Amino acid sequence: MHRVLRQALAEAIEDELIAVNPCFRRDKPRYESGDRKALSLKEAQRLLTAAKRGDYYLLFFLALVTGMRQGEIFGLR
Repeated sequence: MHRVLRQALAEAIEDELIAVNPCFRRDKPRYESGDRKALSLKEAQRLLTAAKRGDYYLLFFLALVTGMRQGEIFGLR
């Protein structure tokens, strides 16, 4: 997000819409990943049971069975 905002503001400077890009004064934010915990078998079953009531059952099933990440699943055709 920082990169996109910095680039957009850089283009605004080129277009003479602003004089200074405030993103250049700041250090890039650091990403701190949190602890991740895999679902237990019981938790996965509860998730799929709840998902059956909605439109996203196949999405969750595919994620649990294959281990694919969100972006990988959404990239499927």
